[in-house]
Formats: sequence, C-alpha cells, structure tokens
Amino acid sequence: MSNSKSIRMNYLLESLDKISSDLSSIRSIIKSLQVEGRRLRNIYKEDQYFSDNLFMIEELECTTPTWLLVTHLADTKTADRRGSMLTGPLFTCEEYPWPLNDKEPMLSMMQIDLRVPSKLSGLIFGDGLLQIFINPDLLSWLIRVVPRDIVINSELTDIPEFGEFDFSLISTDWIGSNGKYPEIVGLSEPKISSAVDFKGEWIPPDLPEEIRLFLDKINKVAGNSWGSNRLFGTFDLIQYSPLERPPCLMCFDENSDLFQWGVDGSAQIFYEFDGDIPKFDLEWSA
Repeated sequence: MSNSKSIRMNYLLESLDKISSDLSSIRSIIKSLQVEGRRLRNIYKEDQYFSDNLFMIEELECTTPTWLLVTHLADTKTADRRGSMLTGPLFTCEEYPWPLNDKEPMLSMMQIDLRVPSKLSGLIFGDGLLQIFINPDLLSWLIRVVPRDIVINSELTDIPEFGEFDFSLISTDWIGSNGKYPEIVGLSEPKISSAVDFKGEWIPPDLPEEIRLFLDKINKVAGNSWGSNRLFGTFDLIQYSPLERPPCLMCFDENSDLFQWGVDGSAQIFYEFDGDIPKFDLEWSA
C-alpha cells in the first residue's frame, strides 16, 4: 500500500453539495410532534394506560434529522486511508500510530471527516478525522481526533499484522491484501429519526381519538432509519434511553456484515461540548 501524501477526491465531502440543505420542513414536522406530545402528556399524566403504555411519547424530544451513510466496497490494498470509512484500514502516522492493547493491535471501527457533520449541522466539530479503535471483545476502545494538518502532511505508516481472532464483534473482512472495506462516499437526503414507534402495539378501542390520531402521525415517521448506519439521528430504547444520553453524532444498528452488537443491539457515538471543544464517547448495548 502506498505511503504517498497525495490527497484523493473527498467523495463524501463533495456529495454534500448535492444534498438538500433545507431542513425547514423536517424541523417543522418534528416540532409539531414534540409540541403535541407535551400537550398530551400533560393532559393524560394521571391516566394509568397512558403512563404504562404510551410513556415512550416523551422520547419524541430526541427526534432529529438524520442522514444515512452511503458506502461502497473498496479494496484495502488501494484504500484512501485519509477518507471516511467503516471498519478499516484507518489513517495512522508516526504522530498517531496504530494503537495497541497488551501489545496487540486494536481493531478499527470507523473514521469520519469531521468537516461533514460540521457542515450538515452548523456545529463546530472541527476538521480532523474522528477515529475509533476497539478491542474484539468490545470491553475497551480508543477515541481520538487526528488534526487536519497531520492528515494532510504526514506520511502513512503501515497497517500492523493481525493475529487470528477467536471472535470479533467488528468485521475483519478488510484485513489482508484481498480485503475490502465500506468506504463512505455519500449520504442520503435528510430523514426524520424517531425512536417512538407504536406500529405493533395493541390499541384499546376506548382510547381517546386525539391520542389515536397522534399515534398514527407518529407511526408515519417512526423507524425510517432503523437498520442503517447514520449521521446524527437517535436510537431505539435498549438498556438505556435516548433521554438519558447526550445527542448522537453517529448511530450503528445491528448489522451482521459489519457489527454484531447482539440481539436488537446498537451503538452510538455521543457528543457534548466543553466550551468550544467537542467531546466524543462510544456506548453500545443489546
């Protein structure tokens, strides 16, 4: 694999110019759902059925625009290691070497050019490469951001040699000269990402009509991003709720080809700002 510092076309960054930047319609729908949800929660807060069965309406507060990742399989041996990707092979150099755990190389999970979420959201995430390396058992990981000047000016270092894995929750299909990895080359048009879904719920016949109509409205936008890896968005209730966590930068649903988080599992990269500095964290559950 070449160690050249030549920079290829950034397909993901270029693709943003073709995506609608007008989120007014989506934000209007989200706001109307949230306002109506608050109104109904206030009216029916003493109603036993509502509190026992419709409590998830509160999670409409986490409904947000999302963009699904568009990927294509690229060859590891000709990889653009400075670009955005899932699994590997990620960018490394002398200043930011491939991380080790107990003298063994960690697996790479993802890499995203932070200029992309910055441009989509208007938030200042910076212009570096956000990377996550993880151990095969998912019990520990490393999150780091490689500054843009390092990405541009530093020579690539070689991908380490990996041993055999008895089990890995992250795909290792990219490893080796014949490996392939999902290069992120674009994004979908923005969608509504909602964790509130009553499509499969039994609705009693005596449910007030205004609640019934509201549930129908919720179901029209619910779950339209599930099963996809995505920028921003929210996630379904697992061992923790979106209400209990910071906003998501990225969401990764159970995908047998790439990630195996467990039954109905998912993982999220959360973000918060410490002043002007973005902080990132990874969490997963099933």
